[in-house]
Amino acid sequence: MKTSIRAVVAAAMIGSVTAVPATEPATRNVDRTWTLATDDTELTLAVTDHAISIVGLHNPLQKWDWVPAPSRVPLPDIGTGKAGQTTVWEYRDTVVDRKCGDQLTLRFTCVHPAMELKSVWRALPGPGPVENEVTIENRSQGDVVFPPTLVAAKVDLAADGPVTMHRARKTNVGIGEVLQDVVGPRASFTTDTSIIPLIILGVGDKHGAYLGYEWELGGFRVTSGTDPRRFAVSVHPITEKVARPPGGTFLIPSVYYGVYQGDIDDGSNRFKRWFWNHKITRSLHDNQDEPWTEMCVGNGGPGTTGASPQSYYDRIAATGVECVKLDFWDGTGRDNAGTRTETGCSTPRSGPTDSTTAPRRTRPE
Repeated sequence: MKTSIRAVVAAAMIGSVTAVPATEPATRNVDRTWTLATDDTELTLAVTDHAISIVGLHNPLQKWDWVPAPSRVPLPDIGTGKAGQTTVWEYRDTVVDRKCGDQLTLRFTCVHPAMELKSVWRALPGPGPVENEVTIENRSQGDVVFPPTLVAAKVDLAADGPVTMHRARKTNVGIGEVLQDVVGPRASFTTDTSIIPLIILGVGDKHGAYLGYEWELGGFRVTSGTDPRRFAVSVHPITEKVARPPGGTFLIPSVYYGVYQGDIDDGSNRFKRWFWNHKITRSLHDNQDEPWTEMCVGNGGPGTTGASPQSYYDRIAATGVECVKLDFWDGTGRDNAGTRTETGCSTPRSGPTDSTTAPRRTRPE
């Protein structure tokens, strides 16, 4: 049975999720599908055999299905320390929320150790991706340790033409570096924490897909077989063990699944519009006086001199910077501009208060 969220009967699907003991009976396992949609991305999910699968991913204008066959979404296997024992998740129920776009919460439980998992899929109004956020509550009597091998997402994709993978390197100052590689037969690409957590997979200037995640560490893996138009993308945001005590909750970094029509500029700009609308700090989004450009400087900053802290700030403000944060400690308890700091990171007591020295930019609609 395939159901659009917008057509789901509320009485059948909406209900409160309450704490349930690990021994609650499993939900009768029947195939269930749901479609979530933004202006750009339509993603269809299925629950079968107590597992989540993506069974469709396409742009409503382009019509190409990037997931022509069911692709199982990984649920965390934490291990139990006992030989041959794996984490077994059982599907319990679904909650649909349509207060702001489409939101689907799939709930699972595990007996050994006792845990509850909620996989929340969210399609917000306007352009952009579908977001998946996973939380795991430890309901056992001891610590639960999540390994650095945890996979937040893995999806098998298929394209209708040669694919170029685009990603950008993080940079502290200067011109950023954009890396581009054609995905060929038996390709294998791995990114690390030096890369912004967003990759775009473009088919020329016709259309493409992208994946991102909400964390600064970790990376992606992209691999193909003999057919370079069929490849797998996995997300690995965890770089060390994470422990949660009894009653604690682990939030796995959210993953973004997006598709678009046009070239990579079209795709990245639609993603940026979504990020601006739904993710950017509300004070920055709503307050015209919130600084857009902040510089973290230490030991004089990049080529700045001044006889007083204010002249120091004024020289930086003249370049367009709207806020200065001093990040310097030489062991004497004083930074280069004369403000007292005990931690090595301080906000100046005074700064470039006249923001007219910095050009204002037009904010996205």
